[in-house]
Amino acid sequence: MNMEGRPIGRLAIIGFLVGMVIGNGITMSFASSSEGISLVAAELADEFGYVPAVILQTIVSGIAGAICFGGTYVYQSERYGILSATIIHMALAMCTMIPVANLLWWTDRTLEGTLLFLAFISMIYLLIWVSMYSSYRAEVRKINDALEKRRSGKP
Repeated sequence: MNMEGRPIGRLAIIGFLVGMVIGNGITMSFASSSEGISLVAAELADEFGYVPAVILQTIVSGIAGAICFGGTYVYQSERYGILSATIIHMALAMCTMIPVANLLWWTDRTLEGTLLFLAFISMIYLLIWVSMYSSYRAEVRKINDALEKRRSGKP
């Protein structure tokens, strides 16, 4: 998706919608059991009641999505390199997602669960950085090759 020139507000709105879908989808896949499909963790439903828990999870997941997707705006800035932008966005995502994950019982509210969640997110960011770095490096190589051909007079 090309986000160049999109205002941060539009990114946040898209992120809110994507966050709602992803948050509920991931939880549904992990919270489902032999008893059936559940949209929320059993502990969250016990804490708030099922319907309020679904509403809470949907809204909180949407807000987290808005913050994280809106934060992709940092990648559009020429002030930051790929590594800096990735670190800034990762810090924003971590500061957002850890409280959300604990609130919604995605980490079982344990240190081990939180550390596992952090490791999972860190691996995702490593993959993001490697893919972006590789893509930009290939693009720079093409530009350098074109400049070299132009300098040498080759068609």
